Amino acid sequence: MRIKPNFLAKLMQGSGLLLASNVISKALTILMLPLLTALLPPALYGEAALATTLISLASMLALAGMDISYARAYFGVEGISGQQVEALIWRRGFWHAGIAALLAAAVWLLYSQCKQLHAELAVLVGFGVLATLFTALAQVRARLLGNYRRMAISVLVASFLAYVSMYLLALKPTTAAYALVAGTVLLAWASGALLKTPSLRRVLAEHKAIDAGKARQILAVGWPVMITAPAFWIVGSADRWFLGAAASAAEVGVYAIGVSFGTLGMMLNSAVLSAWVPEIIREYEHNTDGSYRTFGQAKRLLILAYAFVWMAITMFSPELVRMLVDARYYGAIAVVPWIAGGVFFYGCAHLFNTVFVLERRMQVMAVIWMIAIVFSVFLNAAIVPRYGMLGAAIVQCFVFAIAAIMHWWFSQKIKAIAVFSPALIVQLLLILAIGCLGYFWQASNLFSTLLVKLMAICTIAAVVFWRYLSASMKSTAVSESNE
Repeated sequence: MRIKPNFLAKLMQGSGLLLASNVISKALTILMLPLLTALLPPALYGEAALATTLISLASMLALAGMDISYARAYFGVEGISGQQVEALIWRRGFWHAGIAALLAAAVWLLYSQCKQLHAELAVLVGFGVLATLFTALAQVRARLLGNYRRMAISVLVASFLAYVSMYLLALKPTTAAYALVAGTVLLAWASGALLKTPSLRRVLAEHKAIDAGKARQILAVGWPVMITAPAFWIVGSADRWFLGAAASAAEVGVYAIGVSFGTLGMMLNSAVLSAWVPEIIREYEHNTDGSYRTFGQAKRLLILAYAFVWMAITMFSPELVRMLVDARYYGAIAVVPWIAGGVFFYGCAHLFNTVFVLERRMQVMAVIWMIAIVFSVFLNAAIVPRYGMLGAAIVQCFVFAIAAIMHWWFSQKIKAIAVFSPALIVQLLLILAIGCLGYFWQASNLFSTLLVKLMAICTIAAVVFWRYLSASMKSTAVSESNE
């Protein structure tokens, strides 16, 4: 008899597929770095970093929390079907995307004239906003329907198309300036286009079935994200704009390479978070009383996994950067551990916001990210002009840490969930110490350095995760014996 998968199994199954596709996609990114950094100077990387962060900000503002409303209401609004919710969200998304695209393009035109950058990128910025919002809604729909395999395939195909286009454009001097941004926009469009979306006819028809009051009630669930989304952008991306104001586009480009390596952990974060929200909602709707205990167990395992990824990135970053990018970008080595630390805390913050989503207390998240904005703006303004890209990376890590701590603290006040234990804290401290030691340690040659670091990481993985793996095997054995 087939055993019905539990919450953790479904979460790992969905996130595992996405993680595999993200790993392959990121591997393609890393493999393209030697080619692209040899063809493109740091200044073009810096310009692309500014353009893509503008696309990100405009897309998040346009989304206006509709992804949260979509996920939260699809399964759980009495008297309203999931298809009706879907129609409402997509119809609203069309309007938001068009307005945001025009505004973002206008902003880039003005900024490029002030900083003497390529004004022509405004067209790509506009299309990038449209593509990002379209793909965001398409991916929410795929997660709600459990189409993780299709999502994984779309990521792989889109990544291949994007990086091939980047390389071909970078080969020609006349199109090199547009290579990185054009590839990013193509990646966004292809990722969404390969997913199933609702038909336009159904979107227009179903929308009429929801009255204005209920529509506002559905959309209001995600409204606090209108604050948290730009807050995340300020904490995670505004450092490049502060750096661009205080330094040259070339330094922003070197920093962008450091971000590329430091955010390798987002492969795991994105995979987990893509499955996390729909799965916690399903589990909560079907098992309200016991769900929070299950969430606590999952969080402990995921926090350890996030920390382990930080350790691996930090230990290998000096060797990877020197092996894979042009010598003009070696300065990125200094910022990678701090950027990776920010990714760790960002992932933890999203795990801790489970209570806010399920208990409909999203306004608490809005307050937390408002505080994070204040810290980020003040610290970036004070530190980046003096310490450059290293200061920007440290500020980002620190502010994400503050946000994660506040998410944990306030969520515990609403609904206490056992997450941290003495054993978990000891394991995290061990990972921190070994990661720092591995970052600075080098053998007499590259091969020996990589081999020793790989052996250390494998040993730590076995020690840290063995208890969880053995507990999982015991649980599986018990379930099979009961069947």
